Amino acid sequence: FRIGEIVRVLFVASRLRLRAGHVAATVLAERLSDLVVVILCVGVAVAIVPTAGAATLVVALWMIASAVLVVGALGAVRRSERARRLAWHVAGTFNDRIRTGLLEFVWSAGQLVREGQLFRPAYLGATVGMWLLYLTAY
Repeated sequence: FRIGEIVRVLFVASRLRLRAGHVAATVLAERLSDLVVVILCVGVAVAIVPTAGAATLVVALWMIASAVLVVGALGAVRRSERARRLAWHVAGTFNDRIRTGLLEFVWSAGQLVREGQLFRPAYLGATVGMWLLYLTAY
């Protein structure tokens, strides 16, 4: 997350009267879909551009590992009582309001990933359209 993402979460949550944890989960879902697109772009660059080389491939592998780690952690919290207890323990170091927000964030993000809402046609179309605009701007 960048500072702009945090400001966006707070603004949307207050403006639409939504819980910040849920809005933050949607931002994380957007970043995961962006990561998938960037990985695909890097893969195309490695395949097409002869000078892309091993360093670009290493970057792509790190991005893939990051995405798998985040999705795996979210899935573990949704499926495993032990992972939920760990999340509760980690969030428990904060006050009640922050703890609740963190736990809601983790639960909502896991729900977005698990239920496949990132694969809905409208969402995929918007993501592809946004990235096409980014790429044409270059």
